[in-house]
Amino acid sequence: MANQNILDLPELTELTDTDLLFVQGTTAGTATIEALREAGAGIANLPDTWPVMSPLTASDNAMRLQIRIDEFGQNVFSVWAVGAYQVDWGDGTITSYGSSVTATHTYTYSTLSADVIIEGDDNYKVVEINVTPTGATWTGVSIAQRPSAMPSSAYANNPILNLEIAGSNLTTIYIAAQSGAQQWIPRFLRRVAIRSCSTSTQVGSTGSMFASCGKLEEIVAPSTMKLNSAYRLYSYCVQLEKTPLLDLSACTTIAFMHEYCRNLKYPADVYANVTTTAESLWYACSALKTLPHCYHPLATNYTYYMASCTNLQQFSSAINFSAGTNFQSFAPYLYSIGDALATSNHIWPTSGITSMVSAFYDSRITVLPEIGTIGCTDFTSLLGLGNSGYLTSIPASYNFASALVGKISLASTYITKWIYATPPTVSHSIGYNALSKAAIDDWFTRLPIIVGQTVTVTGNPGASTCDTSIAMLKGWIVVT
Repeated sequence: MANQNILDLPELTELTDTDLLFVQGTTAGTATIEALREAGAGIANLPDTWPVMSPLTASDNAMRLQIRIDEFGQNVFSVWAVGAYQVDWGDGTITSYGSSVTATHTYTYSTLSADVIIEGDDNYKVVEINVTPTGATWTGVSIAQRPSAMPSSAYANNPILNLEIAGSNLTTIYIAAQSGAQQWIPRFLRRVAIRSCSTSTQVGSTGSMFASCGKLEEIVAPSTMKLNSAYRLYSYCVQLEKTPLLDLSACTTIAFMHEYCRNLKYPADVYANVTTTAESLWYACSALKTLPHCYHPLATNYTYYMASCTNLQQFSSAINFSAGTNFQSFAPYLYSIGDALATSNHIWPTSGITSMVSAFYDSRITVLPEIGTIGCTDFTSLLGLGNSGYLTSIPASYNFASALVGKISLASTYITKWIYATPPTVSHSIGYNALSKAAIDDWFTRLPIIVGQTVTVTGNPGASTCDTSIAMLKGWIVVT
């Protein structure tokens, strides 16, 4: 092992830190352990029993793929292209098709000469398909065409395993089909390499290009690949560790782009300067520790933006959130975040927010970011019980004056010692925190004059000694 180059090790990501420290004489000898792991991430570990498929080059005009033919499956497959094309189906059948005509072929398992692949109780054979334009070029390709022979009411798995695409004029690439009863999901797909595509025109995919590819481990694509939508781009790619840098400058939405990428550790930077929604951009990326550079200054919708990123600890750079209006469930269930949201120099809105519902629910956040909430009406479950033992204060930028009845509660963090925020004008609770007499009296002093509303302070250290008359003289009912 001492004489091996660390970057050539096939199972780099499975090595322990101790293993890596023993590696000597490598070209990456001065790099950190994490950098070494990143270098080895995002490379598909294809089964040795699969036939080797030769890669395409950027100068090719072709689509090459491997599919599985099941012992007891329907074994029907379709491809599609814009531009006349020819398909070598890999079983001795070669057929030509006109532009935009869907090509469909049915395989017979027993007559295929390919070796049988045995995985547990699963037996299948692997067939290589080659698709090439018969004219000068082509502008679109798809493996997302659900064969018409498949029952329209049934969900079905696209049998593709490995995919290579190349064509300098390609402006349309379809890989995953997600629409209702026509779902044809590449759940077995392990690797995709897009070697070339148009650099002058947006590549259309209607979003969801790789969505629900649950076994996908590797994506290769040129950084000049300009998408027209990043909606659900990698959604539910639960095995994906690393994503390629793509041109997102034309995408008006990056919503759900990485949702449920539970193994994602090394995502590419996100530069989406015209997007208006970043909803669920990093939702449930539970292995992610560092958020990459993110630039989406026009986005207004940040619901579930980084929700359930349970291991998130830091940011590569400051993020401009200043246009945001909806922060519902923005950052709940962040168990490793500490003060990073408040200390990373992010740019926050000063007003115009409509919802802060569950924005930091059950996050172990020690310092709240200074978001301006003037005019916001809904703060339901803003913090949640999970902040117990972490959050010590609520900053003055939080303005609860517009909160509606039943839409505000600042209770039960157990450790909050001071609330600097502007109080609401409706009944609310600041009970079961760590507020002293001085902190409660300060809150009472800043309450507006309102008749018949209730403020609850029960469970605080200062509840029994606070000066309730301060609030009562303003018309409030105080519950101690």
